[in-house]
Amino acid sequence: MAFRDAARAPAAVLCLSFVGFGVLCHGNGVSLAFALYTTIFMYALPGQVTLVDQIGRDMPLWTAALAVSLTGVRLLPMTIALVPYLRGGRETRPVDYLASHFVSVTLWIESMRRVPFLPRGLRLPFYFGLTAMLVGVSTLGTVAGYLIADRLPPIVAASLIFLTPVYFFMGLSANARAAADFAPILIGFGMAPFFMWLTPSLDLVLSGLVGGTVSFLLFRRKSASRAEKA
Repeated sequence: MAFRDAARAPAAVLCLSFVGFGVLCHGNGVSLAFALYTTIFMYALPGQVTLVDQIGRDMPLWTAALAVSLTGVRLLPMTIALVPYLRGGRETRPVDYLASHFVSVTLWIESMRRVPFLPRGLRLPFYFGLTAMLVGVSTLGTVAGYLIADRLPPIVAASLIFLTPVYFFMGLSANARAAADFAPILIGFGMAPFFMWLTPSLDLVLSGLVGGTVSFLLFRRKSASRAEKA
């Protein structure tokens, strides 16, 4: 079931996104082996793009490490939200750390849509099956992009990379049900132009931080008020 589900839109989006990443690696003089290494062992497209960009600009190692670390911070709350479902109430095992390593935007969206509704014994097998398929198509996309880099216009390659954040936005919107789900999306989206004008290098981080924090405080107070009235 995991392979069948992963073979649909998520796999297609990831494959095309990593075609763009393969082209980017080729253009920055990064070897195919290194590109594949980052896809398999990092498996986080924003961090991979940041790393390759830093390499292409001959930036110091510490700045590259800092930039990649900042892009990975967003995965921490996703991991915290998903791993308890994978554990299913049991004690933490080494396999849970392996599962945490592969948490990414696309995998998180698809897992949160399905894993909570699966029997506990099927959650990890489903997750790792989904992981295997998505990492596999990402690897194929990286190879394909690297090999066709000379034939693909740069604007097309850049557009392909942006498929993943577009998919993430659409996935969040599709799964939103209550006002508390829509609020952080809308607030963050509305604040993005301001933060892009104020500090372009931190616009995405600040938009998400403000949108999430304001929504949390707003709906926490409303929930507390309803509880007191009850």
